[in-house]
Formats: sequence, structure tokens, C-alpha cells
Amino acid sequence: MTQIITVTDIALKRMKEMVQRAGPPATSIRFGIKAGGCSGFEYVLKPIAFADERHDDWATFIEGLKITIGSKSIPHVEGTTIDWNLMGFVFHNPKAGTSCGCGQSFNA
Repeated sequence: MTQIITVTDIALKRMKEMVQRAGPPATSIRFGIKAGGCSGFEYVLKPIAFADERHDDWATFIEGLKITIGSKSIPHVEGTTIDWNLMGFVFHNPKAGTSCGCGQSFNA
């Protein structure tokens, strides 16, 4: 499978910090979506343990950080670039029809 997401250098640094702060047993980052937010779906980005990974997750390693994406989220986040600014993580998703002002939720 080809690369599904892109992560900027600064966002990757922040994700690695998230895993370090979470401490063991956190080993990777889960990225995906869930129903909610002001636009219909909201992004999820959280440290997880190996035991929390699912058999149908897609996984990639970017500079030593394992990032997993649930199979149900892939169609909605494919092509997304994850970035970071002073407000936090920013998601540039070409599949988003509309996004909320905070950039944390979208509608497909």
C-alpha cells in the first residue's frame, strides 16, 4: 500500500513527544476519525500501546515513530497532511468537503 498520510517535521516531533509523555506501554500513535465535532467527523490523534492495535490497522514508520490508522478511517483521511502550529495539530485533508474554523473536524 502506498503512503496514506504525510507528516511534517514539526508534527512528527510533537507526536514523538506525545508517546514519550504517555510513557510505557504507549508505543505508537493512532490517527483516525470519529463521529463528532461541529462538522460531522473529528480527528483522533493519540498514543496507544501495542495491545491496542487492531489486526486490520494500516501502519507505517516515519523516522522511527509507528503511526497506525484504522481501516474504517483510511477512506476519509487518505492524502491528509498532519502539521503543527501554535494552536496544535492541523489537518490538511483533501477529502474534507467542509471544515470547521478550528480545523479539528470536517464533513466529507
